[in-house]
Amino acid sequence: MRTLPFTLFFCLLTAVVSAQTITYAGLVGQYPIQLVVDGYEGQIHQAFYVYTKFDTPIPLEVHHEADKLVLIERDASDQITGRLTIAPYSASATGLKGTWVSGDGNKKLPIELQRLQQYDAFGANSFKTIPLLQVNSLPDRYFVEVLAKEGDGYAYVQHLQIYEKKTDKLLQSFELDCVYREFNSVLIGDYNFDGYSDFSV
Repeated sequence: MRTLPFTLFFCLLTAVVSAQTITYAGLVGQYPIQLVVDGYEGQIHQAFYVYTKFDTPIPLEVHHEADKLVLIERDASDQITGRLTIAPYSASATGLKGTWVSGDGNKKLPIELQRLQQYDAFGANSFKTIPLLQVNSLPDRYFVEVLAKEGDGYAYVQHLQIYEKKTDKLLQSFELDCVYREFNSVLIGDYNFDGYSDFSV
């Protein structure tokens, strides 16, 4: 199999910053999406979503307004390009409804989501082979961490998978032995200054 032109460098152990992660799947208008949120005690602190046709994750600002969850997307110039409002929002709900509004306010689309998976990386529970899409991606590839956990121990990263965006084809899978500590833990950069993108976990 052809080796991709970037290098896996290392696993970073960072401070615990998250507890419960939920993935939802559904539609914005007629467009299939996935929404991934992370937080604790029912409060969401990090989030991103992805249109499944394009597979480029979009980071979201998180705001709680009474019983609403408001998620804001921005472009590279920091201009608001969309606002997702989920109302009412409850972390225990299996289904969510809301509205997506364009940055200029001229376009509105309904949001309908169903909970796809939920796990607590630091509680007393066990799970195997939970896939977690990563927010950082390359122009033509995206990353998925595969997590597992046993009882009171820490969750750990079993594999890092690299997929082609155009086809969703699995290109490479790295076997890892890293403690899971960070919601978005794949970092991208030219670490060895050779002109190719490298990544760390």
